[in-house]
Amino acid sequence: MLLLFPFKKKNAASLWNRWLGFNLNGRNPKMEDTMTLAFFPDELIVEIISRLPVKTLIRFRCLNKSFNTLISDPNFVKIHLKKSERNPHLAVPAYRYAENEPHLLAFPISRLLENSSTTIHYDPCYRLNHSDGSWRVVGSCNGLLCLLDRNTSPAGQRLCLWNPATRKKSKFVLGPRKYTKFFFGYDYLTETYKVIAFRVKLDMGNGNAMVKVLSIGNSSWRNIQCLMLPLYWYQPNNNCTRVHLNGTINWLAVRNYFDKYLNGITVVEYVIVSLDLSTESHTQLLLPQGVDKGPCHQPTLAVLMDCLCFSYDFKRTHYVIWQMKDFGVHESWIQLFKISYQNLFSFNGCVMKFISFKLLPLHLSENGDTLILANDDADKAIVYNCKDNTTAKILITKQIFWRQARGYVESLVSPR
Repeated sequence: MLLLFPFKKKNAASLWNRWLGFNLNGRNPKMEDTMTLAFFPDELIVEIISRLPVKTLIRFRCLNKSFNTLISDPNFVKIHLKKSERNPHLAVPAYRYAENEPHLLAFPISRLLENSSTTIHYDPCYRLNHSDGSWRVVGSCNGLLCLLDRNTSPAGQRLCLWNPATRKKSKFVLGPRKYTKFFFGYDYLTETYKVIAFRVKLDMGNGNAMVKVLSIGNSSWRNIQCLMLPLYWYQPNNNCTRVHLNGTINWLAVRNYFDKYLNGITVVEYVIVSLDLSTESHTQLLLPQGVDKGPCHQPTLAVLMDCLCFSYDFKRTHYVIWQMKDFGVHESWIQLFKISYQNLFSFNGCVMKFISFKLLPLHLSENGDTLILANDDADKAIVYNCKDNTTAKILITKQIFWRQARGYVESLVSPR
């Protein structure tokens, strides 16, 4: 009978290092340790090493052919990804003035929850400007980031799939026609990663979307049926109105839209458009019936605790977050939070003056007690304790664009 017992990452790394024949000081382990570990069942070895960080696994990869085979196996990649999801990260663009160029910062959310004044170091391999292009992040899924080149080449728009943890990447050219919206997600039915490119033509509030799709592993783009969207595509200059969840991409749109009435749009005029990556067809999700009926300021979509969430500013007094507990089921909407700005912008007992109401939920802890929010005012972020209504500023001495942050996990998933 095989007995599985819990390992911490630190203990797993130590155990595996000893089995490989070296310890942290470069000395050989005791013979009895090596003999004992060498007879561990394969299942237990997989259980141990699937808990290790990507950087450690890559180092092991070049030591032994069998390790390389195991770590490259698709089933092991899935097992490792599942465990990595327990340690979610944020991938956030930042500007480093010393080098006069944008970088990407990737760090575990646990560091922010443990210490809101943590220091994040730049990784020189995470520069977004290179000789081969100037890139911005347009999507994130399972450890892969989808990048768009800001500079259009003669051949057309260029995209890059990049795994920051493994440093691997692959590039694609979309073609001469310019597309304005890009999504990246995972098709669970075919187990394929897909890039979706939209080109939307608006006509008095109606949208006719030309759509191309690229399945990773197949280097050619193909057209899918034009999506007739009788909606205005709500599109502020960030990623706060579109998310990937459960094999779908979802974005906010407005019905009965006219330019001059944008600021007076009420909640009932918003709708969520959901595109299924498996069937490549779309549907509309209505907002909750209990939502406040007045004008809706700065609406956003987010994914919190693996659920679709809709949030907005209510009358400049509260920040409201609704959560769809069962995806696609309208009756499952619940009001998750209605937070007074008096509480949200109070630090150490003092209410701070604030200008911007452009907030975006980034993360909610598993117990539902701690909420991380991005604030458009001076690109700040705050940690809000939902139990005792206290807040803490996230103090990272970097120029970070918090509202462009995306959920990210370290993984072994290949971008090819």
